[in-house]
Amino acid sequence: MKIHQIKKIQIFLLILFGINSTTFYAQYPYFNSGQKGDDFKLIGESSPGLVTYTAKGIKLLDNQHQFVGIYLDKLSFTTEKGFILEFEFGLDQGRQEGGKYGDGISMVLFDANERNPQTGDKGGALGYAHTQRSTGSNAAGFTKGIFGLGLDLYGNNKRIMRFPGETRNGITPNDDNGNFVVLRGPYNPNNLYEGYPVLFAINTVKNINFYLDANTGKAVSNQRGVLGKRFQIHGGQDNAKPGEEGYRKIRIAFYPGVDDFSAKKGFFISVNIINGNYDSSVIRNYFVPKASSIKYKEQLADGSSPERRLNVNIPASMKMGFTGGTGTASIRAHIRKISLVLPFSPVVQDINIPDVIRSRPFVCEPLYSAVGYETNVYKVLNQPNPSTVFLDFASFRFKIFEEATKTYELTSDPYKLEVPRVGEFNYNKDNGEVTFIPVEGYKGTSYTFYYDIKNKKPAKGVDISTEEYRSATASVTLNFTDEIPLYRNPPLLVNKGVNKVK
Repeated sequence: MKIHQIKKIQIFLLILFGINSTTFYAQYPYFNSGQKGDDFKLIGESSPGLVTYTAKGIKLLDNQHQFVGIYLDKLSFTTEKGFILEFEFGLDQGRQEGGKYGDGISMVLFDANERNPQTGDKGGALGYAHTQRSTGSNAAGFTKGIFGLGLDLYGNNKRIMRFPGETRNGITPNDDNGNFVVLRGPYNPNNLYEGYPVLFAINTVKNINFYLDANTGKAVSNQRGVLGKRFQIHGGQDNAKPGEEGYRKIRIAFYPGVDDFSAKKGFFISVNIINGNYDSSVIRNYFVPKASSIKYKEQLADGSSPERRLNVNIPASMKMGFTGGTGTASIRAHIRKISLVLPFSPVVQDINIPDVIRSRPFVCEPLYSAVGYETNVYKVLNQPNPSTVFLDFASFRFKIFEEATKTYELTSDPYKLEVPRVGEFNYNKDNGEVTFIPVEGYKGTSYTFYYDIKNKKPAKGVDISTEEYRSATASVTLNFTDEIPLYRNPPLLVNKGVNKVK
């Protein structure tokens, strides 16, 4: 081959894959255990060595007066089809002030074109929002931040702050209550010390909720906030198992669609938090335009609060990070099992099954807690109907968690999992059952297997049965006993209390 031909090929490859070869565009679904720091980049921490990566996941905070910021530096994901992000979090220990822990952590989404992101302010800003000060030493918000989803234990992340040393926009002046899930919106490209408005703040313990009316700039409240069991964000355990009281997992979904009222294109945002055995709906169908403007009030250090119109332009691709901070009130914070899937991929839930007789074969139905879809066309008044009948049972795959790489690996046979000194798991693609046959003399207390699955191919419309739409990975934990119980409890499913369609 001639030299000029080789050069043409090289140029073509550069164009095809992009000049920045260090950026990885997510192949859905994406997963990161949080047990290794290889894929994360540290933005800042209040003391060297604060951030650690262990079997418990990423430790972000563990004492008073701390701040932290990290992000996945090589991961970008596209926003055109929407996306769903999940991660487990364990908030425990800490010091209370006024009966509240503080301050909290935030998941940050920012423009993927930003190469050198910096965190926002400390404390109640949770590393995402900005702060103005009468002294003029203002603190900018997270660089090119688009959304910041805060777990606001103390309550200052959602609060309007009007102090000489801490002035910041919010959605309510009240700070009596903690336990809020708060979503802040985009940065202001024209002023680094403004923007990041609070879009909603929902209390998880009491029926207190605030929503920004983007057309009027006013905060409104609805009669109902959280649907399902109410709960403390501070679960009190650092690494609880699914089904345990302190278990916490959050899911934030961005569904692409058109708002019936404004006729604008954008995303409908929903947030769920799995707490113990319950899947509680925190926010449903909050609409954010893809390219428009929202109205809000900016708090200025001079004491004024002018009305602002903030242009919203959700970028074609974003990156993800985590920030957090503590003050006099504190917490210890871990996050782990970060997953990214496309909307209308099958939704799978982790199952914890008690009282499995270790000396006998046992049959379970992991897909009992899973649902699939037949369309990805989303309308608030006519949403896609999830059901187990839309799952492609034949697409089931066993997976194992590889300790060396901290990732899920496929088995050689998708329907069979052989575990030395434990036993054999066999999947039946006709009915979705998994049969466990223990090895002779097995004395284990528990074992967890993993799986994923796809939708059936729809009869019409977009094909959402492809690998791109494969589910996240779910876990099924069998807890063994020698005793034969007088009755057998049903599986402890994390979607308890949520209607299921079959």
